Parts: sequence; C-alpha cells; structure tokens
Amino acid sequence: MLKIVKCRNSWHSDGFYPYKIISGLGLVTQSRNYERTERKETITALIKQLESNADALPDQIYKRMQMTFSRLSDAELGDITHEELMQYVLDEYS
Repeated sequence: MLKIVKCRNSWHSDGFYPYKIISGLGLVTQSRNYERTERKETITALIKQLESNADALPDQIYKRMQMTFSRLSDAELGDITHEELMQYVLDEYS
C-alpha cells in the first residue's frame, strides 16, 4: 500500500524524492538517472512531441494528454524535460 503524505506546493527534497505533482497528470516520479537541470522546456515543445507520438497512444489517452498539456505551465514542469515526461506517458500507455 502506498500512502502519499504531500500537499501541492509543499516543500520536499528533490535529492531524495525526485517527483512533481503536475496538474492533470498527478504524481510524476522521475527515474533513477535524475539529474537536476536549470533548463526549462516549453509546453509547445511538449505538445509537438505528443503529436509526433500520437500513433503510439490510444486515441482517448492522446486527446486527454492534449488537453492536459495545453493547460500546463513551464513552472509546473520544473526540472522535468519534455522528453522525460513524454517517455513516462509512453511507458504508461503504449
């Protein structure tokens, strides 16, 4: 059983628990090869990557991700790159 004791925007140590709570996606846990980066990706790049992977996703999931990604902000992504987030979506749904 997994019990999450975390509220949106409350502090947590990225070094020990590399995760983000992202609107529409929920809890996104970064992989073990997580490296902190200062580079911010744009939501436009994330949407373009989603479009290029449309065939790999069920239609309902693709439409939901389009809506979810269009509502995101760069601040919500934080240190997660658009490639990394897209890979998590593909791993989950394809």
